[in-house]
Amino acid sequence: MTYFIITFAVLVLFLIFMSIGVLLGKDPIKGSCGGLGKIMGSKCDICGDRDKCEKRLKDLAAQAAKGG
Repeated sequence: MTYFIITFAVLVLFLIFMSIGVLLGKDPIKGSCGGLGKIMGSKCDICGDRDKCEKRLKDLAAQAAKGG
């Protein structure tokens, strides 16, 4: 019974901390255009265009290389 109470308390604390993050306006968790969809050749679930996602990633890499 002790393990159940400890596990339940940890779960409740985790949910409280997640709620605080949402209330403070942090960015939500977002998916990516990579993963299994890219391997299997399907379109991106987020924007619907895999080529556009690849171009965006290249642009972000170029910006990071420039330092800004």
